[in-house]
Amino acid sequence: MSDPRCHTMAPRLALRPELAAAHASNGTLIATFTNPKAAPFALNWARCFHALHLKTLVGISQRLGPRLEAALHAAGAGLFCADGAQMQRNGQAGRWAELLPLLRMGYHVLLSDSDIGWLRDPLPFFAAARRAHPTLDLALLTDQVINTYSATPLHGGGGDLELEHALHVSYPSLNIGVIFFYSHALPRLAELVSLGVLPMLQFATSFTYFMFRRRAQELGARPYCIHAIFAHGKEPERKRMILRDAMAWHDPPEYYTEGRYLRVEMAVPTHTRLEGGFEMIQAQLQQFRAAMWLARAMNRTLILPRLRCDDRAMAYPCYAWYHRAVGYSGFNFFQKVAMPDYCPPYYWLGVHCRRALPCTHTTPTPSEARPRLTCAPDAVKLDRFDWPTREPSFLSNPRTPPVWADEAASLHLCAKAPCVPRAAGKGVRVHHPGRTRLSDLLAAAAPLEASRVVTVEHLYALSLRPSEAPPSRWGEAVEQLSTTMWCTPCPVTRRGAVVAELNRSSRRALEHFCRVEARAKLGWPGYKPRACCPPHVGACHECTKSERRPVKEAELSWHVKSWLPVWAHLRDPPEFAAVGPAWRCEHPLCTGSDRQRFP
Repeated sequence: MSDPRCHTMAPRLALRPELAAAHASNGTLIATFTNPKAAPFALNWARCFHALHLKTLVGISQRLGPRLEAALHAAGAGLFCADGAQMQRNGQAGRWAELLPLLRMGYHVLLSDSDIGWLRDPLPFFAAARRAHPTLDLALLTDQVINTYSATPLHGGGGDLELEHALHVSYPSLNIGVIFFYSHALPRLAELVSLGVLPMLQFATSFTYFMFRRRAQELGARPYCIHAIFAHGKEPERKRMILRDAMAWHDPPEYYTEGRYLRVEMAVPTHTRLEGGFEMIQAQLQQFRAAMWLARAMNRTLILPRLRCDDRAMAYPCYAWYHRAVGYSGFNFFQKVAMPDYCPPYYWLGVHCRRALPCTHTTPTPSEARPRLTCAPDAVKLDRFDWPTREPSFLSNPRTPPVWADEAASLHLCAKAPCVPRAAGKGVRVHHPGRTRLSDLLAAAAPLEASRVVTVEHLYALSLRPSEAPPSRWGEAVEQLSTTMWCTPCPVTRRGAVVAELNRSSRRALEHFCRVEARAKLGWPGYKPRACCPPHVGACHECTKSERRPVKEAELSWHVKSWLPVWAHLRDPPEFAAVGPAWRCEHPLCTGSDRQRFP
């Protein structure tokens, strides 16, 4: 007779006390549930804990195959059957029926989704949280978007942060990606329990990990984990992208040790750093597309660049509504989330594009030093990640040989003449004019062939002959990878103004609207707030006295200080400089006269 806890699998896979005891870590069972489709994430999850010297348990709804099960065992995971009818119907909701046997083992239980990358041993935190809150029964995550995440130290937590304040977290935002059950809580689970919400700067979603990195560093709060939540993309490749950039995805060893790489130093034009605006983003995306072409021509894998965005770019992905600054009631001081200094790839790089790749490498002939790049009419279909890339953090990953970054050679493209090319060995620059022929550029870079990593400086200066520039079909395909829906944060509407839907003059006007409104809010002489429309327009309410009252820069909260003064101090572009404080935005997105924009 089969074990009643196994419905379709052999009785030996049942969760038994011996299995639990063998895989308990400091009195805690660390567990996840998976099926064949999600098994690669469960394997990565187990490897994360294995690297932290912690054992795990993985409940499986179906057998995963000898190879994958052996890999899980090698990562310190014990497998047990979790194949009840509810689990078969819905792996997310059905796991609750499979959880009770774990809780009855008498241990604390840390239940985690498998699309979470663990960076530090969390068990000391849960012990400290219980000491600080003796009545705590269980703790879980939230994925709420706010600016008031816990910033106070946890008593006795060794630098960790206190649990989130109950009034700052709404019930619908609770996230069951991580739940810690204290062993004493089992008898009360059917009654009232004491619930704590984990500090989101340390038990992070992809949002809090990347968007609030600067804030976490200011507080000295090192993250324990990163959750690649559904809201930022359900595609497995997007989740892997997020975890890889956080160095929380364990690829095979050859991913880190085999290959030749190209990295580029992104340059932001001086006038855009002073003036801000979406041109900051555009200039970098153009360099990224040039980097993709150059990496193909040099037969190297591109290390994705870090895209500098921050708030002076006055743009954000349109699905990220929480970066909006102005709504129909004026500045959203408490709602707007600051943009990070550098946007993670999942913010600006598409991973679900599947289209024809017009250019491929051909096998080199005996007389050729490298594969030839050919652009044939019969294009092959390749997924985005068949185009070889590595995440921006690749060279910082401890699994990558550190000597590669230390010995990286450089290819310096000169923006101006004279530029005297000179050959170089490892770690030394090769200088070459930016205005060049592709064949001359590749010949100049030949001494760098032996280098694992080549850094290209001043890529913006690269200017090839039209006949050698990327073919239009190839350029369009690459552009699709880096084209997303960017919004400008300042229109007084209930929806973001999509940059692609605006002509250049309209976009520039909205960007200047950001500057002058910020100056008015800070009380600069001559500037008056115009974000609130007069009542006869019907789209915005009339500003109250408190809304028109200026604020003192020195008294701003940390998240407002990160964007409002930045906008105010940006330099006026030439087309607005002569008008000064008297300038007024007449665009319908500023005045509220476009009724379609005000639902």
